[in-house]
Amino acid sequence: MTIRFPAVSGPQISASLNTTDDVSQLMPGGLLDDPDATVLAIRSDFPVLPRPRDLIELMLANASWLTLEVKRVPDYYDPILPHIQFTIGTPNA
Repeated sequence: MTIRFPAVSGPQISASLNTTDDVSQLMPGGLLDDPDATVLAIRSDFPVLPRPRDLIELMLANASWLTLEVKRVPDYYDPILPHIQFTIGTPNA
């Protein structure tokens, strides 16, 4: 998938969704109204690392952008890992 951070003005970054979250997005019931997904991306692809409450955009299948909020960044303070994992969800929820 493609994300953009910082939202609107940032570069497009290749990332992946956690497999179980990816499957739950496909379930019926309008989960795009209240999504909760874990994103995994290469740390050095970000101009600055995302922090909780930052806005991030996710490209949908129809090439439109969905603005979401970073909820948790457990890998923020780990300088050894080449990747960063964080959870995204509905803004201001």
